[in-house]
Amino acid sequence: MKIIFFTYSLFVSSFAILFAFYYQFFENYPPCELCIYQRIPYFIMICIALFFLISKKFYPTLSLLMIFLFISSATVSGFHTGVELELWNFKSACTNNVTKFENIDQLRSFLDEVPITKCDQVIWDYKGISMAGYNFIFSIVNLTAITIFKMKTRL
Repeated sequence: MKIIFFTYSLFVSSFAILFAFYYQFFENYPPCELCIYQRIPYFIMICIALFFLISKKFYPTLSLLMIFLFISSATVSGFHTGVELELWNFKSACTNNVTKFENIDQLRSFLDEVPITKCDQVIWDYKGISMAGYNFIFSIVNLTAITIFKMKTRL
């Protein structure tokens, strides 16, 4: 049963990353800064799942870490959804907080460093829900699934 827990986690994490890369590289939807942050928990989950599937060690600690990583994925994607819905602001490299430029060189330098995709602009949605919103739903569903699995199996 322990193997099922980590195989499932590996599968859903890999699916999330492959989905993001598909839209980035094949559909030409460049990620914003928060989109990149949303991928980090999935990469870590893939590494942890592979480690466990190879070593078969540290199940209690690693399974709790997986649950924490799904919580962190839901947190980041939920925050990103809030930024897109303008519930709160997020100032970073993907927003412009410069009000004026002293000279043309300063403007050019700024434009060279600014990413194309802004965190507060939805570039893709389906039925009114953005990718960040779907990632939030995906994270909550999978968090629920692995938590129930862990509680039922009491491993």
